[in-house]
Amino acid sequence: MENIVPIKREVHTSISAISSPFGTISMKACADYLGVALSTLYTWRKKGDIPADCFKEVGGTIFVLARNMRRFFES
Repeated sequence: MENIVPIKREVHTSISAISSPFGTISMKACADYLGVALSTLYTWRKKGDIPADCFKEVGGTIFVLARNMRRFFES
């Protein structure tokens, strides 16, 4: 969790601006937006550093739920 704290301070509501009409963004787009490697985002997900309700898996593809992610980073 200590690795994610500095990023939480930097993220603001504009994460929703990059989401689809369905309120989802790709893991890659989210990692790029956060300025971290895609593997880092997957690690945070796996370790539970980012809550599971920030992600949705559909047909083996993981999407980020922009509203939930924004809410997490604003907390």
